[in-house]
Amino acid sequence: MKWCGNHEALGRPAARRDNPIAGNRARGFRLRRRLCRLKTGRRRYETARANRPDTNQKEINDMCGKAILRTAIMAMALTGWLTAGDSVAQETGPAILLQPVLDEPLRDAAITRGPDGMFYLTGVLQGRNQNGELDFDNSRQIKLWKSKNLKNWEEIGVVFDLDHPRGDFERGVRWLRQSHKNPCCADSPVVHGVKSPELHIIRGDWYICFSINDQGTGLLKSASGKPEGPYECLAQITLRGGDPTMFWDEKNEWGGTDKVYWLFGGGWIAEMNNDLTAIVEQPRLLTCAHQRPPRFAQGKAPEWHDYPLTVGDHGVFMFKLNGRYYLTAAERTNRMNASCDDTFIAWADSVMGPYSMRQMMAPHGGGITVFPGPRSSAVPKYYHEQQRFFLGSVSAQQRRTPEQRDAMKKNDTLYVSFSGNDVRAVFRDRPAFLPLEWTGPERHVQQFEDVDSFPRKPRHVITERGPWPWMKPLVNERVRDLRVLVAPNGKYYFSGAILSQPGKMYVWESDDLATWRRIGPVWTYEQIDWLPEKLEMPKDRYPENPTGNLAWNHIFWHTWINWIGDNFYITYVIFGPNDERLNKLSGLAVIRSTTGKIEGPYESLGRIGGQYGQSPEPSYPEFFRVDGQLWVGDWVNWRPVVAKVDESKLHTRAGWNFDWKPVDAGVYEQMFRGDTYNTLAIAGRPFFYFMSGGRLDLKEVEIGNNTYDHHYVELQSPLGPPKIGARPQVVPHNGQANVFQDHQGRWWSSMFGSDDTAPWSERFGLIALRVEEGKDGFLRIDVEDQPDDDQKRIMGGGQIAEVQTVQETLP
Repeated sequence: MKWCGNHEALGRPAARRDNPIAGNRARGFRLRRRLCRLKTGRRRYETARANRPDTNQKEINDMCGKAILRTAIMAMALTGWLTAGDSVAQETGPAILLQPVLDEPLRDAAITRGPDGMFYLTGVLQGRNQNGELDFDNSRQIKLWKSKNLKNWEEIGVVFDLDHPRGDFERGVRWLRQSHKNPCCADSPVVHGVKSPELHIIRGDWYICFSINDQGTGLLKSASGKPEGPYECLAQITLRGGDPTMFWDEKNEWGGTDKVYWLFGGGWIAEMNNDLTAIVEQPRLLTCAHQRPPRFAQGKAPEWHDYPLTVGDHGVFMFKLNGRYYLTAAERTNRMNASCDDTFIAWADSVMGPYSMRQMMAPHGGGITVFPGPRSSAVPKYYHEQQRFFLGSVSAQQRRTPEQRDAMKKNDTLYVSFSGNDVRAVFRDRPAFLPLEWTGPERHVQQFEDVDSFPRKPRHVITERGPWPWMKPLVNERVRDLRVLVAPNGKYYFSGAILSQPGKMYVWESDDLATWRRIGPVWTYEQIDWLPEKLEMPKDRYPENPTGNLAWNHIFWHTWINWIGDNFYITYVIFGPNDERLNKLSGLAVIRSTTGKIEGPYESLGRIGGQYGQSPEPSYPEFFRVDGQLWVGDWVNWRPVVAKVDESKLHTRAGWNFDWKPVDAGVYEQMFRGDTYNTLAIAGRPFFYFMSGGRLDLKEVEIGNNTYDHHYVELQSPLGPPKIGARPQVVPHNGQANVFQDHQGRWWSSMFGSDDTAPWSERFGLIALRVEEGKDGFLRIDVEDQPDDDQKRIMGGGQIAEVQTVQETLP
């Protein structure tokens, strides 16, 4: 059996759906879901007839008919639930926080499920280097733990000791005595330790594959035939490489060759001999389909056939679910500019591929193992039917008793091991696990290609450090690109691009940041006086028709509220059709309250700029104060600029003609990998900020691999350059948002969520921050890992959100 567990009960996910998602999250998903259900129900019928020709026709018809009816009813229920405004499970249920299963320093945790249902855990222990210091490069032992329920773990003990190895000296033990030196650095230390141990059961025998400091791989075999060992070194398998794993292509009703393969690194593979002491062919590298441009850029952006070449570059793992082969591997990506050790997945119909485009499976997961386990409430209840629908085998169901079918329902959740291997992980170097969900039509990878269903981390299961578990959307409108204004009257205001209210501009007001009141509309598309012509509102539009068109050209984009002098000014952007001949229908404009009150009424000061074409005018005016002087930042011709503001003239159109000066952002201007950058002030200090993972970032906007973040670099003045030694500081997932200090002195970032690793998508929320001056004089900006109860109440909309651990979701 090749993979970390017994997978007989698990089946093949739904096949590729024909109708791709176009444009936005809501568009077309109801029809596609129903078609998907009906088509897959038909496939189940055909599979049953092919595999069991003697099966009663009426029995199959009844079974498949009920499945189709059940999934159709569920589809309609899900449609109503989603279009009501809730887009992710965290909005309606508790966030799920990863918690270590042991308080034991452990890296590259690997969990295996045995045929008896017992779970086994191992990983890289700490060892001592030549200076007596603890590290993970000199681990001399392999230790095992076991559990019946994934909650309570019992230590088995040391099953292999590098200083006292068992086994044949020439074939396996000799190489274990060799210390190593990393050749990448002339002064790298000499190390000697076990790396990436992983437990497998193949043809009834227990094995542990491992490497020595990623410079050669080997295999241990249990001398007792039990997982407890002791283990003997069976053989050295490769002279180079690390992160080894094994895959047994077990024969079953879905095929299989009964061959055993050795994999290592990020996807090198070779067949093994019968006694598993050597590989019998030169290893080859498993590759995946190259990244295609996002749907919105197809036909405009080139296809980079060299990226990515592989699913990952380390921590490879392979498993099979009823005829489909899944390949996982980790790669340190540039998400958040933080070297995130993320886990990706791709799939194929044969061991050697070809493999699909890779998808994000587990952010911050690193090298993992996959295993089946008991049902977890972390996978939303409505999802279990769909999960069994993807995984269930018709022919296998026919041969099971009702008791066996009930047992299968209790063990239909896939899990991955986790240990936290980067600075943004929820914790570091501790063993844990998390459940997976199967993507479906209502859980597609947003904004990009529609793909086959695949297992990935549920959005509300938190693997990243920060205040995410306690956050909830604070308003129910679908909104993007927003700013919070801290007003001198003691209140707070925000507005943004309200996708659910095309043609209308609303603002929200709050006394405490936790509860918000909607005001307006304060302006409408019909009131715009500078457009030479008005476009007709689409008749079949979202949200009146949840599957209709997004009325893009009628939405007030980048709607930002400013308090300047003694009045409210609101700037906004209108995007015209994607046609250079219609540039006149785009623009940046400003309106001014005629009463000094947020509700207005407002008067138009006209068009003051606009983003379109290769040389855009100002589009994102960001007002800020430094040493009492009011400045405005923006970009012109795709370059950051600032200007001093004469506040006494802003009540007229002429007052918005600014004398723009270029900003010297140094090398950080070239780090721009999103769709905007600008200048602002935090705590009265000037900062240059840029975004990553935005829509123009065609490399990092790989499917499931984008994070829409803000990065802040402290400047010497609003005109630059960066302070010597300044480095970017990130606020993850906030998108086009702002950092602000409330009336009580607490720091926050607004956010709306625009990536698949954010806690939700396109809803307004608040992120608690830590902003403080370091000993080196730089201002430190980071998410608050340990928010206090007041911060939790604000982020939770007036109450502290319920949070569960993964262990608490188990039966």
